[in-house]
Amino acid sequence: MSIQAAIEHPDTPPPWLEQWPSEAEMRTLFPEGIRRLAYRFLGAERRKRLRWSAERLIAEFGHQQATWHLGADGWRRSCTCGYIHDRCPHAYMAACLFQEVMRRKGWGSSHRAAVPPKAASSSRVRERRLGGDGGT
Repeated sequence: MSIQAAIEHPDTPPPWLEQWPSEAEMRTLFPEGIRRLAYRFLGAERRKRLRWSAERLIAEFGHQQATWHLGADGWRRSCTCGYIHDRCPHAYMAACLFQEVMRRKGWGSSHRAAVPPKAASSSRVRERRLGGDGGT
């Protein structure tokens, strides 16, 4: 998905850029219904703002704030929306916006290529690396 609107973000890449999941991993992590809802929200959202620190990506959407936190065991997501799982549309929107910033800035050139689904090992390994709980 290409996002045409302006995205507010820092000018320098985050230190965790090489640990950021690929687009293919994102599609595996977030169910199709959540991804569709996120695309709809992104189309309606006027202000798109990202911030990052040494171990976090934070996205603000209206009154909601989605955070990706890189810890010792991988990425964890949280959001103020109260969705029962950590894979809410806002968390996916944050990932989409960051992927778009990577494209626009050319930061993805050294980022690892997306893994084709058949070449991926098991979804359980991907879930653990991405910080999932194994359930949906």
